[in-house]
Amino acid sequence: MDNRKTKKRKKRKNNTYKSAMVLFILIFAIAIALVTIELNTVIKKKKEMGNSIYTKAETNKVSPDVKYEEVKKVNDGLSFDTFVDKTYTEDEILSLSKSEMIRVREAQIEKKENSSLSIQRILGSASSENEALRLATNTYNNTVDQTVNSSTIALEADTYYIVKVEWDYVGENTSRRYNQQVLVFKDFYYDIDKNTLNMDDINKVKDILDLKYYVETYSNVGKRPIQSFIEKNGETCEYTLYYFEVQYGEEGVSDKIYLTSEKIQIDSATGNILSTNTERIGDGVTI
Repeated sequence: MDNRKTKKRKKRKNNTYKSAMVLFILIFAIAIALVTIELNTVIKKKKEMGNSIYTKAETNKVSPDVKYEEVKKVNDGLSFDTFVDKTYTEDEILSLSKSEMIRVREAQIEKKENSSLSIQRILGSASSENEALRLATNTYNNTVDQTVNSSTIALEADTYYIVKVEWDYVGENTSRRYNQQVLVFKDFYYDIDKNTLNMDDINKVKDILDLKYYVETYSNVGKRPIQSFIEKNGETCEYTLYYFEVQYGEEGVSDKIYLTSEKIQIDSATGNILSTNTERIGDGVTI
């Protein structure tokens, strides 16, 4: 009799144990299923967020029309003998024939199409890397809808820094990230605020002014440099740039190009820029 009772008790215990194990396995399986569902949900949300950032071109997306170009020294820091394909004397430039003016302009256009300038603009002058970075940051961070993310020195040459600036523009209906590479002269060589150049080496002065005009006119289709000259005459130094200036005709009227000179007078002792004189030479050529 006692043996039968003992067996029954053992059987009930085994059944209870088995039920508990089944319940535990069931709960464990449900927990795994819930975790899997949650992970899938999180992954899906992250993918959706990533897609929305990309398609809406929010601030984390770089504008597709912005190109990151390798920063290089312009002309390796050497003086520009010419901005075109041939070196001229001043007399040769002043007596350019109509056919040669048209040929030179075509060479200028070809040079522009086959070259790439990574510097978009000139900001000013600075005495150090940190000052150049502050100048760049403040320039692009001065509006309510622009926020600078970073300013970094991309290249340092003898007379200038190239700063890469990256900023976000957030407008009413759009937001984008942009970047530009800008030039900041070292004020020891060219202080733009004081309009003063270091006159220890006039060839370096020519380099600086050539670079200044090259950057300023690179995107200006109406102004194409040809060649520059520099000469020291006692108390003054004269820098002369010759370029073509395009006058666009109204409807039914042809365009014309004019040979133009820009002469800068510089005090040989102080380096102060005394005057700038621009003059059209001749009657122009119809193109």
